[in-house]
Amino acid sequence: TPPPPPTPTLRGPEPSGAIAMAEEAKEKEKPRLQKLSTARGVIETTQVLKKLLDLEEIGKDVFRGPSQQTPWKRVFGGQVLAQALMAASRTANNKHNKEYVEGKTGEPMSAHSLHAYFVRAGDIHEPVVFEVERIRNGRSYASRRVCATQKGETILQMLVSFHKSEQGLVHQSPMPNVGTPSLAMEAWRTANESLPRPWYASGSGLLPVLEPAEVWLPPPLPK
Repeated sequence: TPPPPPTPTLRGPEPSGAIAMAEEAKEKEKPRLQKLSTARGVIETTQVLKKLLDLEEIGKDVFRGPSQQTPWKRVFGGQVLAQALMAASRTANNKHNKEYVEGKTGEPMSAHSLHAYFVRAGDIHEPVVFEVERIRNGRSYASRRVCATQKGETILQMLVSFHKSEQGLVHQSPMPNVGTPSLAMEAWRTANESLPRPWYASGSGLLPVLEPAEVWLPPPLPK
């Protein structure tokens, strides 16, 4: 009797270049994620973040920031976004805003709205230059436009609005005096145990009816 034919092995399609690069980047990212699970790793990562956001002022309203090395060989978009916001903020606070020093804007301002567009992929081997345009300095609002470039080419454009700190309308009602969640559960159990609960017969014995005919409310919580 001849031997049976071998069972064919089902194989999926070979991963494309993009999928293979993504899997390779994921493997390289594992050590960093494991490092973030420790307190020392979080501190070291925070120090790296501070260095990335510590922009160098190379001209009037022109700043330069470093690029972080990434497994996918492209600048992380969140890094450029944060650096661009930092560059705009450097022109709208009390340390670097000439108008504030002269008493024209009243007090420092904080960003409350921004719109950004990623134009090109960034190169991790090149620093990023941020050019800030002071569109308007008002009494309550200030507008800035930021252009992030590498080698003379734009990689990000941002429009951000700043607003001074001031009191506004309060739309939230005050929190009532209520008990803790543990007290609420205890009151619910007490009320539930006092309910008359009918039973019905089943193959495994008597089981309680889970749908009472009336709605019972728990007693009020202690103040």
